[in-house]
Amino acid sequence: MLTKYRGHYSLTTVSEQGEVDKCSRSTEFEVDEFEHPGARLRRIAYAAMEKYNALGVSIGDFREVT
Repeated sequence: MLTKYRGHYSLTTVSEQGEVDKCSRSTEFEVDEFEHPGARLRRIAYAAMEKYNALGVSIGDFREVT
């Protein structure tokens, strides 16, 4: 059985002009009973970090969507 969650994370990026920016994002995702939602959110955030070439990522909270 899949359970739906909504989670938040922030990316820290640097523009071509050298300006540091922090971008907050939220995402919905599903996990089965064998996966922890925090681990899934961490993988999503790290994938976004690589995609946008961010310097860092900060993992926020997650909650079950009802």
